[in-house]
Amino acid sequence: MTGEAIKRFEREYQQYHDISPRRRREQLKSIRAMAASAGKAPEDCDADDVRKHLGELSDRGLHVNTIRKELNILKPFFAWGWEAGLVDADRLLRVQRIAAPKKSSAHGIPKPYSKKELAKFRAELAARWPEVEPKFWARWKRGTSPYRRVQPHVMRIQIEAVVALALHCGLRRSEIFNASLDDIHYDNAYVVVRHAKGDNNGEKMREVPHTQTSREAVKAWIEMRTILAPKHERVWLSLAWEEVATRPMRWTRFAELMLTVGDWQLHRFRHTAGTEWLRSTRRLEIVQKLLGHATLQQTLGYAQVIRDDLHEAVQKSELEFEEAVGAR
Repeated sequence: MTGEAIKRFEREYQQYHDISPRRRREQLKSIRAMAASAGKAPEDCDADDVRKHLGELSDRGLHVNTIRKELNILKPFFAWGWEAGLVDADRLLRVQRIAAPKKSSAHGIPKPYSKKELAKFRAELAARWPEVEPKFWARWKRGTSPYRRVQPHVMRIQIEAVVALALHCGLRRSEIFNASLDDIHYDNAYVVVRHAKGDNNGEKMREVPHTQTSREAVKAWIEMRTILAPKHERVWLSLAWEEVATRPMRWTRFAELMLTVGDWQLHRFRHTAGTEWLRSTRRLEIVQKLLGHATLQQTLGYAQVIRDDLHEAVQKSELEFEEAVGAR
């Protein structure tokens, strides 16, 4: 049953929830490692088997945050197994009650890209999907040049627009791929996020400033999209010529497209936005609202990233305070 259960999990959970290719590989690797440690099929494993697997990782010297991540990767498998009738409720509850290791952070520490890394990304994007000379656009529009001549430029413009919404507006990948044209239109002062994380009814909504750079990137894409003339209203397009008109771009396809540029992760562009917002505002509550975090606890990781910056700001504030009250 082992192989069949994993195939069902891939189809019924990972594909259904549009899990990124990278996360899928990590999840399947973890499930198989747990099963190998227990010496049984993954759907037959229980809380003791999970603890044994995590203990072995700890014995190998892995960081507590890595072990916490491993636990969070495994739990969805048991939740799916219960829904699929492969795991009983008692086993599911016992697995769900396994606590994260002591001293592990409740939420992962953000990993923003540095200025040097962002410059490298732009260089790699330009090299992999270069701009096309205007003469080829004119020929393609006249029907005298094939689509493949302009496709690299189309790929680049769509990638730039998606990355801009993550890097300059702090959107999650689900928020980007669920957005409508009106939500992100370049005439807007704000990007409207109607599909917040954990909200399936569209009741939660937030607005984030649409920067000049993000507007320019989105404008370039919307104008390109108009030229391509798709037959649907979704923002993002599958860019193989036979699919341009009819098939929207799904997150999994976009992740594959990003891999053609390099190992760049959309959530790290969002982390970069949050980090720079905190550097500029020094206000966690503002960053919390812009990122759409449910609790301030989720935003605290950004404070750890810029801890030295905040320490300097506190020292400066202390000097100003003491000067104001005549202590110096």
